[in-house]
Amino acid sequence: MRPPYRTLLAEIVNRPLGELAESLGELEHHGVLEVQPDGGYDFGHDLVRSAAYRRQSTPKRTMLHNRIGVVLDQDTDWTEFSELVTESYRLLAPKQLAALVETPPLH
Repeated sequence: MRPPYRTLLAEIVNRPLGELAESLGELEHHGVLEVQPDGGYDFGHDLVRSAAYRRQSTPKRTMLHNRIGVVLDQDTDWTEFSELVTESYRLLAPKQLAALVETPPLH
């Protein structure tokens, strides 16, 4: 099970949880971020998300993506993940195949 979003984000950006929570609260207060039903965050508007993304240099964005991967990999049970993917495929593939047989794609 993954840690709560704030804990995970604090680890990714290497900031103390209290400091990060304060910053997130400010951004939420000003409408930059919105708390989602699952406890995660999203930008208050697509234009804000786009601007924030564009402001990051390519090397910095790459480093951040790599850091996210490292942190997520630390908490991933790859055996469980492969079992879930295999089970999902085992259940969904026959249904998808049946749907194709019943309704062949148009050419």
